[in-house]
Amino acid sequence: MRPAGAEDARRPLTGTYEQIRQDVAALAAAGVTDVFHDLNFDKEIVTADAGEAMRRAEEALEALAP
Repeated sequence: MRPAGAEDARRPLTGTYEQIRQDVAALAAAGVTDVFHDLNFDKEIVTADAGEAMRRAEEALEALAP
């Protein structure tokens, strides 16, 4: 059994592209000037065939671009 609210818990820089953009904005407000998005954390990119991996990587990079 999970603690109350556990289903709502989300680690920073994870989730939807919009959630990640909000996290990056919060980091910028705190003075962080550079963020590196490591696409190898996306299991779908790592395990996909080359064409699908490239499509997903381009989607992520476009969605997370400043």
